[in-house]
Amino acid sequence: MADQEFVLYPRRPRPGYADLVLEICAREGFKPAKLELTQDFQSAISLVSVGVGLSVVPESVSSTQRPGVVYRPYLGDNPGTALTVHARLDNRAPQVMNFLEITRKFARKAPT
Repeated sequence: MADQEFVLYPRRPRPGYADLVLEICAREGFKPAKLELTQDFQSAISLVSVGVGLSVVPESVSSTQRPGVVYRPYLGDNPGTALTVHARLDNRAPQVMNFLEITRKFARKAPT
């Protein structure tokens, strides 16, 4: 894959998912030949669909179908990705508070 152009996201903020993918590439012993950064996965998949390059995306993105795009599982080292939940401090709506309480129940602590 070292000779391929990678289409990654997000362009910013950094560090982000793109940096995680680049770290995995480095651990696998290569650096992509060329890098195109987009703002979101929709833009990345659209660029892949017109032949710009390949993209490494979370499995959940594979439900986004585009002509010319084929999804394949990555079988190498996969450290996983972190998710964060954000809400305005002044938004105390019951549905927001309920959602935050549910996420706390399922949250895992980040490794230190």
